[in-house]
Amino acid sequence: MAGPNFTAWSNDGKWKPLAEISRTRARVLLIWGSRDTAVPIENAERYAAVLTQARVRNELVTIEGGDHDFAPAAPRARMAATIADWMRGSLS
Repeated sequence: MAGPNFTAWSNDGKWKPLAEISRTRARVLLIWGSRDTAVPIENAERYAAVLTQARVRNELVTIEGGDHDFAPAAPRARMAATIADWMRGSLS
């Protein structure tokens, strides 16, 4: 869990996700709901571009019909299946 010593926090107390993700070396799965009004898809596209530029393997998947919480049930099931498939591919 993030705390005051978490490296993504800047001196002004704001989280800098672009700076933090550019330091990772782990594969990254970005999942967005097509109806997400809380966080625009452009954020995911920006994250993917930063990861790609940093030569970090990444995949961006949009779940059609899903909102920020991947509701209703069908998009949530597609999201869970996407994660399971990605994890299987990561472990093989």
